[in-house]
Amino acid sequence: MKEGAIFGALLVVLMVSALVSAEQIIDISMTVQQDGNASLDEIKLVEGRPTFYIKPGEYSLILTGSSGKIIKRTDLSLDYIIYSDPPIRINTSFLKLKIPYSPEMKQLKFYKKDRLLLSAEINFCNSNGKCETEQESFQTCPKDCPLESKDEMCLGLADGVCDPDCASGVDPDCQPVGSRTRDTKSVTTTTLRQGTQYGNGIDNAPVQKDEMMSEAMHKSVDLNYLYAALFIVVAAVTGFFAYRRLRR
Repeated sequence: MKEGAIFGALLVVLMVSALVSAEQIIDISMTVQQDGNASLDEIKLVEGRPTFYIKPGEYSLILTGSSGKIIKRTDLSLDYIIYSDPPIRINTSFLKLKIPYSPEMKQLKFYKKDRLLLSAEINFCNSNGKCETEQESFQTCPKDCPLESKDEMCLGLADGVCDPDCASGVDPDCQPVGSRTRDTKSVTTTTLRQGTQYGNGIDNAPVQKDEMMSEAMHKSVDLNYLYAALFIVVAAVTGFFAYRRLRR
């Protein structure tokens, strides 16, 4: 009985861990000098987990929208010391920070107290005609990554375009030819909107209506998390029975 309770609790923990295991984050790497100079080494959009713990301090990393509104503020401290024996003081510190991504983020600003050390644009679209999936997707760069391109992001919209990133049965437009009759009146059309909020910095970029986009994104993410949770549960059950067999 006790073993069953422990096993059940373990399954719950594993499933919750799977459901919160990954999300879109901004991976930021910076070099900061003690005298106040700072440089942005790299900024990229990836799937992963945000930085778990950030020690508060006199530095601030602020991400704002196009209007200057603060979307995310992170206060942090930096060490200018190597903890050896004896400790060695240095003039340079390297900052690596992972922050949950929002398509509204347009500007990065880095402060030491009230002094601005660095300002940089957040733009994950280089408009080179290639869908480079390390940073570009239909969300961030529809010009380079139209719906029919592989961008590692399944939207599953009924828009007349088969998304190649979707699993079988997710995108209704990916049905085998002849399997259903299309009603062209029910297909949601692509619209043009000034100042798209998907982080591409391009005016008049083609986007889907917000409601359908949001619904499709959640559908895709939920399916991925469900697959991960099921895999972990199956692995845990298999391990549990293997353990009981060994104890016998």
